Amino acid sequence: MFPCGEKGEEWTRFHLPPHDREGNKSEKWNLQKENWRSEKWINWRNSIWEKLRSASEYYSGETDNRAQFQGVCFPAYFDFSINHPENETTNHKPAIKLYLNALWSRFDNTLDIRNFRFGGRTKFQHASFGGWVDFKHTRFDMETFFEAAKFDGGVSFQDSVFTGAVSFNNAKFAAMAKFHGCTFHQDTSFADAKFDIPVLKLNLFKDIWRTVTSKHEAEDAEAYESAFRVLRQHMENLRNHEQEMKFGSLEMQARERRYGSPDVRLLVRILSRGYGFISDYGQSIWQPFLGLFLAPIFAAVLYAGLGGGKEYFLDALAFAFQYSLPPISMAISGFFEPNIDGTFTNVLLAKPFFTGLVMTVHGISSLVMLFFLLLALKRRFQIR
Repeated sequence: MFPCGEKGEEWTRFHLPPHDREGNKSEKWNLQKENWRSEKWINWRNSIWEKLRSASEYYSGETDNRAQFQGVCFPAYFDFSINHPENETTNHKPAIKLYLNALWSRFDNTLDIRNFRFGGRTKFQHASFGGWVDFKHTRFDMETFFEAAKFDGGVSFQDSVFTGAVSFNNAKFAAMAKFHGCTFHQDTSFADAKFDIPVLKLNLFKDIWRTVTSKHEAEDAEAYESAFRVLRQHMENLRNHEQEMKFGSLEMQARERRYGSPDVRLLVRILSRGYGFISDYGQSIWQPFLGLFLAPIFAAVLYAGLGGGKEYFLDALAFAFQYSLPPISMAISGFFEPNIDGTFTNVLLAKPFFTGLVMTVHGISSLVMLFFLLLALKRRFQIR
C-alpha cells in the first residue's frame, strides 16, 4: 500500500476515503451520509484488527512483519480498545502487543487506543489525527516516532510509559496535549514541535476592561497551563534545559489568558506580557540586546526634538548615550561631553521637566533591558 497522494498509488479498501497529503478528500465518497456502524464497516474494522493481531516484531535485515498502515485513512471514529479482551481489567498492564508502522496514516475522527502495548519500533511519522486521540495507559517498548505528526483535536498520553527513545520533533499540537503521569525515556525530544493555545487572547486594553467589568475566567486556560507545566516538569527531570524553557514559556502564555482569575491578577498578567515582549520569557538574548541598542536612538530623537531639531541629532545621540546606563555613563561622559554643542545643552536645561522625564524613562528602560539580557544569558547557559 502506498501513502495517500503518491503518484501511481494503488488504492485498497483500507484507503477510505482517499486523501491527498493536503487532506483533500475524494468526491467519490459521500462521507456525510455514510453509515459507519453498518455491517460492512464493522467487518472492515475487524479486518484491521486481525491485521494488527497477526503482526510481529521487525528486525533489521528481515521481512517487515509489522502491521503496515502507511497512508491508510480511517474516516470515522475508530476504537481499537473495544477489541481488547480485557479492556476493563488491564489498565496499566496491557497484555496485547501491537507492532505497527503508521507512516503518513490519517485518522479523521476520534481514535481510542488505550491500554495497549506497542512492541518494536513504532512509527506515526507524518500521521494526521483529526479528532481526540486517547493513548492512556499505553506502553511503548522501543523507539517511537511521532515526528511531524499533526494532532488537530487533542491527545492524551496520560500514565503511558516510553521505555525507548521517543521523538515528537516537528509535531504540531493544535489542541490540548496531556502527558500527565508519563514515564519518559531519557532520549525524549520535542525539538521544533509547535503547540497552539486555542484560548482567546485579549490585547492589553481589553484585558484591563474585562478585568474591571467582569470576573469571568477564560475557558480552558488553566487546563492548558497545567498541561504545559507537566511537560516543563518532565523536561526538568530529563535535564533537557532547552525544552524546559520552551514549555515554561508556553505555561506563562497560557497563564496570561486566565482573565478574571483571583490567582492571576491583572498586574501579574501585565508583567508577564512585558517579560514575553522584551525577552520571549527568557528565551531570547537578542531581543533585550536589541532593545538596549535602540533605547538611546529613540531617546536621541526626543532629545533632538526638545533641543532644536534634527540638525542636533548627533549631539542628542551623544547626550542619550550618557544616560543609557547611569552607573556606566559617568565613566564615558568625559568622552562625549566635549563633542556636545553647548547651545543644544542649554536648550535642554531650559526645559527641565520634559528633559528629566525622557532621561528617567530612558535610564530605567536601559537598566530593564540590561537586566533581562543578563537573565537570558544566565538561563540560556545555565550560569549558577
